Amino acid sequence: MNLNYSRLNGYALPDPWDREGQPHPERLVPFYRTVARQVQESSREGPLSKKEMLAFGWFLVRNGLRPETAGALLKQLWRERRDPGLRWRRAMLLDRLQYDVFRSLNRRFGVRFATFFCNSTAHFQHYHWRNMEPERFAVPPPETDHPSLSTAIPEGYQAMDRLIGRMLRDYPDDVLVLCTALSQQPWVSTTKCTFRPRHFDTLLEFARVTEKTAVKPVMAEQFHIECPDEEAATLAAARLQELTLDEEPLMAVKREGSSVFAGCRINDAAVVDRPVTRRRDGSRQRFGDLFYMIHTMRSGRHHPDGVLWLRTGRHRLAREKVSLLDVAPTVLAYFGVSQPRQMRGRALQFAGRPAAGVGVTAPT
Repeated sequence: MNLNYSRLNGYALPDPWDREGQPHPERLVPFYRTVARQVQESSREGPLSKKEMLAFGWFLVRNGLRPETAGALLKQLWRERRDPGLRWRRAMLLDRLQYDVFRSLNRRFGVRFATFFCNSTAHFQHYHWRNMEPERFAVPPPETDHPSLSTAIPEGYQAMDRLIGRMLRDYPDDVLVLCTALSQQPWVSTTKCTFRPRHFDTLLEFARVTEKTAVKPVMAEQFHIECPDEEAATLAAARLQELTLDEEPLMAVKREGSSVFAGCRINDAAVVDRPVTRRRDGSRQRFGDLFYMIHTMRSGRHHPDGVLWLRTGRHRLAREKVSLLDVAPTVLAYFGVSQPRQMRGRALQFAGRPAAGVGVTAPT
C-alpha cells in the first residue's frame, strides 16, 4: 500500500487497493489488475471472461504456480459449485497464489530483501468474530450467514501458519521477519456495516454527474472519481453532496484537485428500502437499488499491539514493547544501509549477520 519508487532494482506488486501504485516490471500488470479487480469486486467491469481467466492461469503457470496450489484452487471451485456459501475461503487461496509468484520472482531477480503482505485473517476478524463467538455480542450474526463462517478466523490463522512453514523451508538460512503491525480485537458495541454502489454509473447518473469520469474503488465503501478538470470535480462533489437519506447527507465527499474522494456514510442495515432523495428537485430512488451491503456487520476492530518475530538462529525473548518505527531502521542496519533522517525509530539489536539472504516481512 502507498508504494512509491522512482528506480527499482527488483520487482514490485502493489496492494490490490493501492490507487496509484504501478507494478514493475510491466509484465506483472495483467496479474495485478486481475487480482485487484477480484478483491475490489468491481461491479463496473463485471466478472472475468473465460479469455481473461485463461490468461491469468497461464501467467500463474509461467510464474511459479505449484501443483498443490492449483489442486487446492480447483477443489475450492468445485466446492463452491455445490455450496456458494464457501466462497469466503478464496481469500486464503489468494495468499497461496501470491506466495507462489513471490517465491518465483525472488529466484528470478536474485533479491536480497523482499516483503510479502497478506491480509486474509485480518479481513475475517473484521467481519466474522461475531460468527466465531456469538455469545460475546448483543446482536447475533445474521441468519443468512453461512455456518462455516464460525471457523473463518481459526482457519485463517492455520492457513498463515502453513504459509510461514513454507517460508521456513524455502529460506532455511535467511533471516525471516514476521511483523503484524496492528492486531485485532472483538468490537462488541457495534452493528456497523458498509455499503458500496451496485453500479457506479447508476449512482452517478442519479446524482447528475454527467461529465466523463473514471471511478477507482479504494477500500470498502470508498472510491475516487477522476474528473477531466477541477471545475468538473467541484460540480461532481456538489451534486453528490445533494443526495440525502432521512434528510441526512448520504455521501462523505472530499475534492482533491480534479479528483473526488467519496463513500457512503450510511452504516445501518435497516435502510435498504428507504428512499434516497436528490435535494434540489426531490427525485427519489430506493437505497437498495443504488447500494449493496459488503460482507456483513463489523465485529472486529484494530488493536494497537501486534507481533514482531525474527528468525535468526538464536532464541531470545524481548518482553518490552517495540515501536513499529523501529522495524525499518533494523532492516537497514542489517544490510549496512545508513538510516535516513526522516526515520525516527532506532535499529534493534539482534543476533543476525549481514548476508545475501532474503528477509521476508509478512504482516497479518
